[in-house]
Amino acid sequence: MAESWQITCSCKINSSDAYERIERLGGPDGEGWTLHRDAIVTEIKKGNSFWVDVHGDRVDVIIVSHSGREFIKTRSDGDSPNNLLNLPECVE
Repeated sequence: MAESWQITCSCKINSSDAYERIERLGGPDGEGWTLHRDAIVTEIKKGNSFWVDVHGDRVDVIIVSHSGREFIKTRSDGDSPNNLLNLPECVE
């Protein structure tokens, strides 16, 4: 049976190409989980889902490919900010 997890925080790194990158994403307070972005890609491929709450709406995280590399992002929701980068920093 597929599982679904809400993402509420992110752990970001600054890369040498001046872009902020997501290294890990995490779940709601009390559950205390974080997963590396590659593990999230693997889980989505297994049929599990991840999502964020944007103004009360569920927005799914999807896999996209660019130059042969897979990334995660949220489906387009008409909101201009980057939903994953705008999440608060995960507390470890």
